[in-house]
Amino acid sequence: MGKHFSEQEIDSFLDLYLAKYPDALQRMQFVMQHPFRDNKALIFRNQSEIREISTLLEFFSKYAETEPNAVHHLTRDVLGRVADGLGPIGSRTVKSD
Repeated sequence: MGKHFSEQEIDSFLDLYLAKYPDALQRMQFVMQHPFRDNKALIFRNQSEIREISTLLEFFSKYAETEPNAVHHLTRDVLGRVADGLGPIGSRTVKSD
């Protein structure tokens, strides 16, 4: 479960997101595993796609009516879920290449 959105809401988002952008998960994980590279273009692309897909979700639209930082909250929860897929904190490998 995310800080702002439920597990079901995050899953709903990821279903739509990965249907439209099948490589999104790999791109987000790449940025997390290579934090010392110049990943600005990938980060911007991921954020833009998250913003685009979020507008298709009813639960997000309702949340955004009262929360000015709704996109940031969704992005944070989604990235948290993706990071969890890399393993527990402390076991995640950072690649230096």
